Amino acid sequence: VLVASCANTATYKPQTAIVGYTDRHIFQNKYEVSFRGGKNTPMQHVWEWAYKRAAEVTLENNYRYFVVTDEEERYYQPSKDHEDSDSLTKSLIDIGGPFPEVTLKIKCYKDRPKNADDAINAEELIRGNVEVPPSTN
Repeated sequence: VLVASCANTATYKPQTAIVGYTDRHIFQNKYEVSFRGGKNTPMQHVWEWAYKRAAEVTLENNYRYFVVTDEEERYYQPSKDHEDSDSLTKSLIDIGGPFPEVTLKIKCYKDRPKNADDAINAEELIRGNVEVPPSTN
């Protein structure tokens, strides 16, 4: 029952098994962040958590602003045939899905970039003073 509840909703945390956030450094000041929710997590929450992680990555790397250069919204359906899956992941796969996921590619800046009206102040977003822009998908 505990596994089922974890897969149905999501909390903001690093990804374990299927749900949570991931991030990776691409090159210089460019990063990719993703958040995957439980199968019953509203897509709007997934967007908000992806943006929150983007803001955290920005600040963790000593930047203040970020611009989203690419975004993707999708529903992840894990495969039951995945050989590398541990027992928790296999249990979550048995529960089903699909799991809502948002991936953002961001470019970070120390100062607000000129001619970038869409630059987001990371600290202000984390404080709740900046709304997550609506999806363009």
